[in-house]
Amino acid sequence: MTARAARLAPTAPPPRRAVLPPPSPGPTPGPGEPVPPGPGPDPTLPVPDPDPVPPSPAPDPFPPVPGPDIPVPPIPTPEPL
Repeated sequence: MTARAARLAPTAPPPRRAVLPPPSPGPTPGPGEPVPPGPGPDPTLPVPDPDPVPPSPAPDPFPPVPGPDIPVPPIPTPEPL
């Protein structure tokens, strides 16, 4: 092959490198094994108030109606066939 033919010949693309996932932080615990503690709270998130003020109770949408209680008779059960 001449020098000119070698320059014009198609070249194979360079081999691609495999993209590997990031390394695992450690072995996954099996069933019954304790789970190691996590990294902790995210420092970029706001810290919740340790003593929040409870919301005021809403008024009862169905207040009791004054008056005598009306007895409700029991519902008879049907006889088995």
